[in-house]
Amino acid sequence: MATVTPKALEEFKKIYKEQYGKEFKSDVEALDSAQRLLNLFEVLLKCEHRERLRKQRLKDEPKGFHLEEDGSTYNCIICHKMISGKDGWWDLDGQKCLDCQRNIENGVVPRNICRDRDSWYASWQIQDKLKIHSSTVRKMVREGKLKARNLTTEGGTIYFQVFLLSENQDTIRQSREEKHNETVT
Repeated sequence: MATVTPKALEEFKKIYKEQYGKEFKSDVEALDSAQRLLNLFEVLLKCEHRERLRKQRLKDEPKGFHLEEDGSTYNCIICHKMISGKDGWWDLDGQKCLDCQRNIENGVVPRNICRDRDSWYASWQIQDKLKIHSSTVRKMVREGKLKARNLTTEGGTIYFQVFLLSENQDTIRQSREEKHNETVT
């Protein structure tokens, strides 16, 4: 772990005063803030280094590869399941659990949902953002009012649902209008 030098601390205090128009209460507070910033940049640098190594590895394995067996854990960028090592997959779209990767490969959901998080809702977001109860969401799916993309395990069990905004625009717009009218009246 790197430490803040006295020269760097003075420069940090000067920049802080220029940016925020005030000084630290003490050198201890300034040192603590500078050290925290330095630690943040060390983490960011480490992440960037790992990302570059993975992109380099894609030259040999263009379809992607299992995550490293280094004890690190990650979250799937789609379903947020905790993954590590052989349970995870990495390609240019990011880290995913093997089930989500298989569902993408089988065309259940489009690949772009990995990069465009604003193009879809998870079922909990339908409940949270649109204030539609979970049982009502399931009923709307059964009735065809909402179109869900069901992500399944290899055994066929549904473990996650994706609602593409492009497929559910009318229902989502209507629900937002109803919620808006309820707050206005």
